[in-house]
Amino acid sequence: MNRRLSAIRPVYQFDVSCQRSVPEAIIAFLESENFEDAVRKAISIGGDGDMTACIAGSIAEAFYKEIPAEIIMEVNQRLPGDLREIVERFAMNTNSDNNYKKQSNNDDLENLFEAYLQTDYIISDESVNLTLRVNEKNSELDSLLTMYQTNSAAFLTAYNPYSKPLSQVENEKRQETLVSILKEKGYILFKGFGQGRTGNWQPEPSVMIMGINFQTALEFARQFEQNAFIFLEKSKSPKLIKSR
Repeated sequence: MNRRLSAIRPVYQFDVSCQRSVPEAIIAFLESENFEDAVRKAISIGGDGDMTACIAGSIAEAFYKEIPAEIIMEVNQRLPGDLREIVERFAMNTNSDNNYKKQSNNDDLENLFEAYLQTDYIISDESVNLTLRVNEKNSELDSLLTMYQTNSAAFLTAYNPYSKPLSQVENEKRQETLVSILKEKGYILFKGFGQGRTGNWQPEPSVMIMGINFQTALEFARQFEQNAFIFLEKSKSPKLIKSR
């Protein structure tokens, strides 16, 4: 334990044994300043980096008491649905006060809502190309609503219920169900997607629903387990509406 990372890196080789991975992981933690720094330093050693980083990261979380929310959100986006479910079940069934568990709490939903505010809501259909932003008036939106003789609309997706990543097949099936129900009810629809302006967010296929009122849009958002949706009114800026 009296070694330094600067001395380990030039000579370290791939080794899966405890004797040649655990000490290095501990040293990476001891030289770190926070959780992310510990993981980065462990990876920088080389060798069996994922195992070394897991060990260093586990120690760092216990010591620093938190994992940055942006890292949790990014990992959640990248994890396959089945692995995400395992992690969530583990977090909910442990007594440890870890930051992953906090992510499920209402306070941490605010991080998601902030991300929604930094998202472009893009309508890209054969006859309509329009980019909307929350709290920013849009004259093209007003013209579109006037053209279709309505005062309101909503922008909604069925993808990833309550931000739980699903497979492409599952998400497409959910979106098809939403679109089918809306068409049966006679709504005019335009295809679109939400694209984050910051971070590595995957675009989520969505639909703009012409003529829908606020209460009905809210009911659909809840039925398809969405954290929020965008409500649109003529002569007003788009609004982010929380639905859970």
